Parts: sequence; structure tokens; C-alpha cells
Amino acid sequence: VESLANQVASLAHKLSLIYWMSRIIQEETEVNLFFRKSLICLLEGIRGARGCIYLYLINSGLEKVAELSLREITPYEQEKKLVLEAYSHGRTIIRREVVNQEKYTLLALPLRAHKKITGILYIENTGFQNLESEDFHFLNIGANIFAVNAENRRLIHHLKKTQKNLEEYSASSEILASIAHELKNPITTASGFAELLLKKEENGGKKKHLEFIDKELLRSVKIIENMLSFARKRKPSLCLEDVNQVLLDALKREELNMPRTIELKTELNPHPLMAEVDFIQLEQVFINLLKNASEAIQETQMAGKIYVKSWQDENSIYISIRDTGIGFPEKESSNIFKPFFTTKSFGTGLGLSLCYHILEAHHGQIFLKNVKDEEGGVEALVRLPLFRET
Repeated sequence: VESLANQVASLAHKLSLIYWMSRIIQEETEVNLFFRKSLICLLEGIRGARGCIYLYLINSGLEKVAELSLREITPYEQEKKLVLEAYSHGRTIIRREVVNQEKYTLLALPLRAHKKITGILYIENTGFQNLESEDFHFLNIGANIFAVNAENRRLIHHLKKTQKNLEEYSASSEILASIAHELKNPITTASGFAELLLKKEENGGKKKHLEFIDKELLRSVKIIENMLSFARKRKPSLCLEDVNQVLLDALKREELNMPRTIELKTELNPHPLMAEVDFIQLEQVFINLLKNASEAIQETQMAGKIYVKSWQDENSIYISIRDTGIGFPEKESSNIFKPFFTTKSFGTGLGLSLCYHILEAHHGQIFLKNVKDEEGGVEALVRLPLFRET
């Protein structure tokens, strides 16, 4: 009878803790307090608990984000090894050890939410050398409740942040389009008059100055056109095209603007690479990437090369545009596709962002990386879905 009474009391205690966890989920808005209070409930549910409980989350790089330490037993290296083992195997890992004639148990329990592992619950304790089945069931139930709600909180936070960014982006895009439109008209007019004056001037200093003015005005028009393209972001008008042909057209256009010190090397797929694309938009992507490659080499103030390759596999088309220029700082790799971000001393920082959004609308991708060889530079890799007849 006494044994049965103890079991009932233990079960009632665990149920009350699960109730308190549900209250914490509903009421606690501060993330760190939510983590800590949940850990307290979980550790309280284990009889005779005397140790520590840690929380590792996947979206934090499987690093410790919360802890409740009554008594730390094992070194960090051993703890992290067990956590990684539980994550890689996707199952609970239990170790029983003896230190200084004292028995203790280590436990790493995967947290699952929406059918994926979102973190690891790590416990070390001297109080449950023989882990009772009801303790284990309580940990599993409590950990799963916690995992699902922690993941839901993360997703809600991400959605709110995305919504805010979209609202800000939409407002700034409208302003940008309006400003760009207002600027384009007078600059285009000024460029037209500069061309007329150039035709009248046969030689001399005035002609040199007019050529410089005309060149800068044309550059301003191109920048404004980039701004308008970025702000408006029209949907692609998809047609079946040979991506090699789009690339060749872009090469012809951009090669005229490259200095003679840059050597262009091409290695294109011998057969057509068919995909459903917007010819003009995709050509703009290739022009922007070729322009970036050319400018990166020019910043070195040395001769350089641009390598252009295209190929395909079973499902995708790939285009690689690689330069031997200065590269970009590795610490800025997360910013390179953000609007208005640039590592150059000139430009708007819209080219790569525009490429990213155009390719995203084509269900494609773009990757940038510094090349670690003798020539150095940056490789831009574009991936597009290969057209397949159904």
C-alpha cells in the first residue's frame, strides 16, 4: 500500500509539473525565462535529482542556450561528445559512470518538433543511477511539449520579423521607384544634350570634358535603371530558352565595356541548355555578374581573367562566372545579397540583390565564394532547373 501511495504521489507530482509547464508556455513571453523555468520543471520531475540540466538548440549551432546547474560532474568535452552522439544517432544516449566511488548517470535526450530534431536535453545526475521508467516517460513527454513550443516560438518570431521586413521593404521600394523615376528624366535629357554637343566638337579640351560628362551621365542612367528594376521586381515572363544563348548575348554586351587587360575565357556546354526563363531578366543577371567580375579585377590595378563555364546534370543547369580579382571579406558573406550592401568604393549595392531575387523567381539559386588557389578571386555559381518534357 505504501509503495502504491508513493507511486500515486510521484505521478501526481509529475502531472502537476506538466500543468505548470503548460502555464509557462502560455504566460512566459521572455525567451530565456521560458527556457529556465521549463528546465526547472523537467529536473523537478526526476526523483532525488542532484545534478545539472542543459539545453542545446540546433538553430544556435548546437550550443548551450540555457542551463540549471546544481552540481556539475563531467568536463565540457565529455558533455559535448554525448550531445553530438545523441544528435547524430537521433536517439537517447545514457551513460553510467563512477567517479571517486560515486555513481552517476549522464543522459542526452533529442528534442523533436514537427518530425525533426530541434535540440538536445542534457542531464547529469547522482540521484538516478537506475532511471525509473516513469521518470523516463516524464522526461520524454515534458521534453516533447517543451520542444514543440520552443520551435513554435522560434517560427512565430521569424514570421513576425519577416513580416516587418516585408512592410519596410515595400515602403522603401515605392520611395526608391519614385525617386529613381524623377531622377531619370532630367539625367536622360542632359545626356542627350551632351551627345549633341559632342557631335559639334571635333577635338580639343572641350571634347574631352564633354566625353567625360557623357560617360558619367550614362553611368548615372544605368544606376537609376538598376534601382527601378530592383524596386519594381516584375514577375518573369517565362519562355523556353537556351541558357547558353542568353549567356552569349550577355558576354557580347559586357565584353565591349571590359578593358583590354582582362582576358575572357569561355567553356560552354556543347549542347543547348534548355530552361523556362525570362530572357531579358536572366541576361541582366549574367551582365551584373560579368560587370562585378570585371570591376573586381580592375580594383587590383593588374591584368586578370574571367572564366565563364556552363554545364548540366540530371536536374539542373549550372553557370559559373569566376574572376581573378580581389575577393570579398569572409565576415561579410551573410550580407552580400542584401540591398544597398557593397564592398566597393562605388556603385549602389543593388546588383547582387537583384540577381538573387530574379533567380529566386526562376526557382533558381546563386552562390558566391572566394576561390582559394593561386589566382584567387570570386566564383559566382548560378543554378537553374533543367526543362523536362512531361
